Amino acid sequence: MEKENLKYLDVGHEAKKILSSIEAAAKRCFKLDAQNFYFSVTSYFLKKLPLKNQLLKSIQVLHPVARKEPVNKTIGVVKRLTKMLSRCVQQEEMDKILDERRIYVSDEEIKEEWSVGKQPDEDVLQWKNIDAYWGNVLCLNDINIGKKKYYHLSKIVKAALCLSHGQAPVERGFSINKRMTSDRARMAQTTIVGLRLIKDSVKKENVSETVITKEMIHFYRESLSKYKAELLENELKEKKLDNVKKVPECVRKTTQDELLYSLKYNVDSAHKLIDEGNKHLEAALKRKSFADVIAAQALITAGNKKLKT
Repeated sequence: MEKENLKYLDVGHEAKKILSSIEAAAKRCFKLDAQNFYFSVTSYFLKKLPLKNQLLKSIQVLHPVARKEPVNKTIGVVKRLTKMLSRCVQQEEMDKILDERRIYVSDEEIKEEWSVGKQPDEDVLQWKNIDAYWGNVLCLNDINIGKKKYYHLSKIVKAALCLSHGQAPVERGFSINKRMTSDRARMAQTTIVGLRLIKDSVKKENVSETVITKEMIHFYRESLSKYKAELLENELKEKKLDNVKKVPECVRKTTQDELLYSLKYNVDSAHKLIDEGNKHLEAALKRKSFADVIAAQALITAGNKKLKT
């Protein structure tokens, strides 16, 4: 049994070439060590990996291959996943999510090439990124209502796919930001965001294959004029601020005193109108005079309006 196991033990093409030139005893010893290594690694993974995590198990229902499984089998998993991500959706949306899932399973608009594709010069099919797949699916529109076909289901999909796989991407982002701002400490936040967007976009595709569109050229040509306009706007703001600072303190104090006096006068006048209106209203109610009630109400309204202004 051990010989049979060692016979089919895969150690890689290069290792096999080297093993073919050594003695049988040394070859067997190497394969036993390799086998022990595989056992140790597998045991470690079984202990450390979250294989029993119900959330991760449920997320598997988002894989494109799950569409081919019976609806009765997957609908319960979708329901469980929705409950686990209850902070992202309201309880009333549960039925709509399940209905959209049923439509998704039999949707003929979903193309197979969204999920699988062949590499150049290869016949083996390979799964594409799941976020790209769902990006295409969630863009589908319902012609009858003129809205997204999977609006409610998209909340669950986005929430599930946003779950972090670790801290590495975040830490990498901090490192990139640090390199970008190392000698440009005064760089604005919008500039940093723009540089990161460009960097991330170039990273995803080959620079030489980047398509230069007319819109990109237009934005490039417009960037200098926008930059000059922003500089001019900032300069005008600074001048305005300087002009305010140049006003003598006594003048500014006088202006503030006048403003406070005006505000106090308006408030007092408003209170007088409201008090007078309340008196007239009380008297009108005693006399049961509807005309006087309207007049009193007008005084109160005028007073309230004056308070607001």
